[in-house]
Amino acid sequence: MAPLWSAGGNGFNRMRGEAHPWTFETRKDSGGWRIWAADLPAWCPTYLRQDLCS
Repeated sequence: MAPLWSAGGNGFNRMRGEAHPWTFETRKDSGGWRIWAADLPAWCPTYLRQDLCS
């Protein structure tokens, strides 16, 4: 997973972040396949600036 930010308005600005692995465990039940568990990097400061993580 890699973050992607965009800004609307008259211009279009994009910033890309570093990719970080997300791992999902799936299981099949009577309703179909479902995500059972997810192993994600910490939101702070991986995707959010360190100065906003307090």
